[in-house]
Amino acid sequence: MNRKIDAVMIDTSAYHKNQCDFAGITNSIIPMLLQLLEANDILLLTHPVLEGEIKKHIRESELVTRIEHLQTSLKKYNRQLQMIGVSAEELTDKLNKLGMEKRLGDSFDLLYECATTIPYVDAEEIFSDYFNARSPFSSTGNKKAEFPDAFILKGIKEYCKDNPDSTILVVSDDSDWMRTLEQHKQIVLKDSLEAAMVLLWEQLDDKSSLYQILISQTDVEIRSEIENAALCEAFCIDEIDIAEEVEVDNIAVVNIGEEIIPLEVTSNSALLQITATLSADGYSEFLDESRSAWDNEDRCYYFCAYTHLDFHHALADVDCEIRINFSENGSLSEIELVSAKLLNKWDISLSLDEAQTEETDITDYGEDDYRAEQAEALEEYYKH
Repeated sequence: MNRKIDAVMIDTSAYHKNQCDFAGITNSIIPMLLQLLEANDILLLTHPVLEGEIKKHIRESELVTRIEHLQTSLKKYNRQLQMIGVSAEELTDKLNKLGMEKRLGDSFDLLYECATTIPYVDAEEIFSDYFNARSPFSSTGNKKAEFPDAFILKGIKEYCKDNPDSTILVVSDDSDWMRTLEQHKQIVLKDSLEAAMVLLWEQLDDKSSLYQILISQTDVEIRSEIENAALCEAFCIDEIDIAEEVEVDNIAVVNIGEEIIPLEVTSNSALLQITATLSADGYSEFLDESRSAWDNEDRCYYFCAYTHLDFHHALADVDCEIRINFSENGSLSEIELVSAKLLNKWDISLSLDEAQTEETDITDYGEDDYRAEQAEALEEYYKH
């Protein structure tokens, strides 16, 4: 039997894994989890140092930096954009209007508005731990980098002393946090927001059988929506880092995982996070380093070999959010899939471990031909 959770502290590492998406733009789990706490009178704990760290991570979030990178790239293709009646300046202006950093920051401020601040301990205690290499400080490495965590972790322990009957859920995959808190009797540790969400829903209202029914009844629609969405995504291949472009012709969902993470549940709707396994057919063309010749002196390839790779049934796991509506009378009639959204942060990564593959050499000429051509060029050079 899980202990009743009275308060929750979330480390920046958990937010960072979800792009600090406090606005729920690409992934709903952060705002849904924090709203779940408020709706059920579970305290959200914070600390001034933690909030400073979170705001720093918001500035560095990929939701922010990818827009900056896109704006830089647009300038390189301004002439091509003008050919279709669009300018880089126009698109850059639209991207600026998104105000992504401010949007994430404002959402964070709103969600943390009523958070409970844990004690800010005296710096003398922290320095004592530092000089004596007590947790979270290690005896080796860059101990100074551990100071922010030290203030937060000491504050958590002080909060436990002040609230001896409370159980605190701490969400972090930081080894210093886990090493410092794992033996504390009042603390329950989880290494991800997903694991924390499952634990909280089990405490509040375990509807795991309902989720299974909803997914089973909409299985065909879920698979179709995910397949259509995946066809619009970019792909890469695990085993071939230099395959810059991967073309996918056909996608099928071959499995939906058993783990279901409830994000929001109402009397007639459920927002769930699931993992789908995709099977993809397609091809890629890439520089084949194993057949190319490298010049150690000039630090470049003097002969480049290229390979065309056809693959069938390459596999990839992708997290998805699905929203399903159902009737309020408990009969589970009128079940309907409302939406399905992929949550991949980058290109979908395909594994060829169980795939059928066929390679074709597409190099224009062989190494011997290349060497002969180079020799002729040198001969002509010296003639002149």
